[in-house]
Amino acid sequence: RGLFGLPADRKIVGMMGAIQEIKGTQDFLRAGKHALARYPGALLVLAGSTRPFGDPGHRGYHDSSMEVIRELQRDDRIRLLGEITNPLDFVATVDILVAPTRATHFSRPVVEAWASGKPVVAYRIPHMERLIDHETDGLLVEPGNVDGLAAAIVRLLEDPGLCRTLGEAGRRKAADGFDAKRNLDFIVSQCTSL
Repeated sequence: RGLFGLPADRKIVGMMGAIQEIKGTQDFLRAGKHALARYPGALLVLAGSTRPFGDPGHRGYHDSSMEVIRELQRDDRIRLLGEITNPLDFVATVDILVAPTRATHFSRPVVEAWASGKPVVAYRIPHMERLIDHETDGLLVEPGNVDGLAAAIVRLLEDPGLCRTLGEAGRRKAADGFDAKRNLDFIVSQCTSL
């Protein structure tokens, strides 16, 4: 945590990704705001660019996200890390990783969180449903359900045992399914057999 100037005595709820609608940043911010009202000792941390992109449609999303961020900053409830060079360092600092994306794509932060034994909360989109076993190695919430996302965050903040259980199950899943050497060998053997 010292690497990022984060306090050692607060629970960290983190998200990786720039302020982008596809990443669900605003849902993270709003859910985090609700969660911190119920669990005020925690801290939200956003790793990724906070710069607006050139698209005018993005500007409105960015500006409304920044309004929530400024409100959270007034009471030291959020820290913005900007672009980071090593996401694994970031994942090691969080107590809970939130991945509220609504778009299906490979979610590297989820696997990285698992490899660090961290619990994950994500939206129940097709990709995440294939990746995460709800209540076994993560918690899934219906897309757009900010209250549900907040409730899942609070549940983990209040239940260290559940955090450990989900984190350890995730660690085993990362080791079994995402080992780089084993996967490389598998890909090479498949290509060779063709």
